[in-house]
Amino acid sequence: MTSASGSSLVPLVLGMVILFPLALVGMFAGISKLLAAIGGWGRVAERYRARAPVSGRRFSMQSGQMGLVNYRNTLTITVTPEGLHIAILPLFRIGHPPLLIPWTAMRNGRRKRLFWWQLVAFDIGEPRLATLAVPAALFEGRELPI
Repeated sequence: MTSASGSSLVPLVLGMVILFPLALVGMFAGISKLLAAIGGWGRVAERYRARAPVSGRRFSMQSGQMGLVNYRNTLTITVTPEGLHIAILPLFRIGHPPLLIPWTAMRNGRRKRLFWWQLVAFDIGEPRLATLAVPAALFEGRELPI
């Protein structure tokens, strides 16, 4: 009787070993897509999705905020002559394709302070698709978007 009950546990354990990681990956993907929708990344990507690699001054492991969603130390932001190229770390990229936001699409630039961080916040697009706040150092030597 012991061997029969022990052998009936094998499919259950194997099922859990396989299904649990799949459920975690599915939840992670769903949450990532939900955050992209809540913050506005998806709306911005419809219009300003990056189509090719860019070159410029690159800032890795940056923090930012799009809409209500904070991206802490997960952004790579490249300052290019065309605008800001923003990519999230590959692990978190589900629902977050890289963006190239043209300088001309940035409106209502304003300086913000969050604790000890100096930020620049601006609206993206006309009409506004989302609001983005990024480190002020990205705008060093450049005028804020009007």
